[in-house]
Amino acid sequence: MTINVKDIEKLFSQKKFDDISNILLPLVNHPEKTNIPLWNIFYLIGQSYRFKEDLHNAVVYLGKSVDELEDPLKQTIDIKKEYAGVYKALGIAHQLLGNYDESIKALSTSIDLDDKSPSHWNSLAITQRLMNQYDKSEKNNESALKIYFRNIVDKFNNSKNSTYYPFENLSNKVQLHVKYSMDAAMYLAVKNGFDTIAMPNGKLAEKFTNDKETRSLYWSEQISKEKNQKDFLIMPNYFNTIFKIISNDVLYITLIGNKGTVLMLQDKKEHEKYLYESNLLKSYYEKSIKKN
Repeated sequence: MTINVKDIEKLFSQKKFDDISNILLPLVNHPEKTNIPLWNIFYLIGQSYRFKEDLHNAVVYLGKSVDELEDPLKQTIDIKKEYAGVYKALGIAHQLLGNYDESIKALSTSIDLDDKSPSHWNSLAITQRLMNQYDKSEKNNESALKIYFRNIVDKFNNSKNSTYYPFENLSNKVQLHVKYSMDAAMYLAVKNGFDTIAMPNGKLAEKFTNDKETRSLYWSEQISKEKNQKDFLIMPNYFNTIFKIISNDVLYITLIGNKGTVLMLQDKKEHEKYLYESNLLKSYYEKSIKKN
């Protein structure tokens, strides 16, 4: 039977890491027996060792995977992004071993190959924090958060048929998402050629929410003929939808927690807000998981 990537992914989901290495190690010398590329065989073996906390072997095989990738910077965009995960995995393995310089090198390459992944920036920030490079770590934590929110809104299909999410009271207790949602809104406005950005006041927001024709919209285009400008009006469902996503996403909880940690190490008072919201959302997420 030919082994394929889906078979290995299933074993990863079952945490059968010994089975993965036992299956793949013999294929290193006989790659013709599988449709899995050799670089990916090394990568999967390395990941199985990493999850078994055998970090020395993880570095060896992830390093072999990197060596197998010939001139990845010259490859197509899609291939480059696939390679980025290999460098990230190698960087994390080095990080866990305390090989911080090697970790920085590998993680920086992962970002060069795919700078739209917040987890790549986050991993680099963690290594920098462990090296006491707090200013660099904080900067890259912030980059991770901004990219995370921009990735969310890039997927928004602004339509009256979009899913409408009602306001949740918990969002009043966690306000950091508003800051990053506004940054993402400005990013969208610039990207789509708007001149200004605005939010409806309380009564107008309530009107939009009660109107079935508008409440599912993420934003509305307002044309001012007098000023000859196009305004980007952020609708309530924009914030409600983002909150629904982030309140159920471990990555976001991790990102704000890591930002809070590096702020705390610099004695910056702002750390209290990040750590408070991280802990609150973590508790909320764990309770929701138990209910389901």
